[in-house]
Amino acid sequence: METNDQNLQRSNNDEIDLAEVLRQVWAGRWIILITMVAFFAMAVIYLLYSSYSGTKEYESQVTLLVESPSPDSLISVTKNPLFISELLKTKLTASKPGPALTVAEVLDQQTIPPQGNLAGLTNRINATKGNAGILMITVKMQDQHTATQLADSVVQKLPQFLKETQIKRVEKNQKMLAEDTAKNFQLLRESSSRDFQYMSKGSSKNIQLLTEGSSKNIQFLTEGYLKAQSIYLQSQQALADFYNRNSKNPELIDSIEVKRLNSDIKLKYNVYSALYQQLELAKIDAKKQFEQVNLDAEKQLEQAKLDAEKQLEQTRIDVTKQIEKVALDAEKKIPVINVLEPATVATPLNAQKAKKVLLLMVFFGFIVGIGIVFGKKFYDKNFAKS
Repeated sequence: METNDQNLQRSNNDEIDLAEVLRQVWAGRWIILITMVAFFAMAVIYLLYSSYSGTKEYESQVTLLVESPSPDSLISVTKNPLFISELLKTKLTASKPGPALTVAEVLDQQTIPPQGNLAGLTNRINATKGNAGILMITVKMQDQHTATQLADSVVQKLPQFLKETQIKRVEKNQKMLAEDTAKNFQLLRESSSRDFQYMSKGSSKNIQLLTEGSSKNIQFLTEGYLKAQSIYLQSQQALADFYNRNSKNPELIDSIEVKRLNSDIKLKYNVYSALYQQLELAKIDAKKQFEQVNLDAEKQLEQAKLDAEKQLEQTRIDVTKQIEKVALDAEKKIPVINVLEPATVATPLNAQKAKKVLLLMVFFGFIVGIGIVFGKKFYDKNFAKS
């Protein structure tokens, strides 16, 4: 019960204190109001001074819907030195009569020190990503007309720059493929040439071995043939000598010796004739083998050449398909960028700054006014009586 009474008493004290605070604030309302007006006047004086003494900046904004590539990649493109250098060359028409100037010339004329360079323009272009592929690009310039023109130029240059970059990348890839193809062709030709040389050497070696073997065989048969021929001629000579010796005794001509000599001649002739046939057949076989080996070697060489040509042709076809695929992929990656909101009329950046400064100064004036009211009360309570 005691605890409840204490809580009730504390609650009443808090309500009394809050009511007292509100009464004090209301009593010092004029002090608070005067303080707020004083701070507001100081803010106005500061803004007027900065507007006349400082440099005015204008900002224009473009809103894009990006389907491809991703908005993140476009943000990096807006900071790309190559893209910025292209923008620096863009010509802008002045609001007043006069020749068209490039962005670099405009910045050099309007800024001190001159900022018609990559760093100067990069700091004046800002891209931020929104939801669902939304990209907002803001451009700051010191002239309202040029700020709007530059924002439009950024939107126009962006797809063109992406397309040119893609084309250059395709050309580079095609060049690399062509170089690789030339190297592959050279390697294939060298490989084919080595295969041809190897096959030619192998065929020559086989022909040489066949020639040596056939020569040895023919030489062996020739030696046997000549030997058999010599024996056969000796047998004929022996028969002739027998006839010469016994020409005066005809009865001996029909003797057994004559029959033996004739039989011996016949036997030697058969050996001689068989060796002669073997020799001729060996020559014919050797000739056929030479012709067959040469024919096989020519066929193998021709087949190897055909295979090499097919391989080269297939390589050419594969490279052509790769180059076509690179080109098709490049066409598929063409940027799709739609302008949702064109470049807005450039607004001064100082206007947004002025609102913030005024609000902050009024708030500070209110806080300082309250501080003065309660400070005065504290002083009167503690020091004024004494």
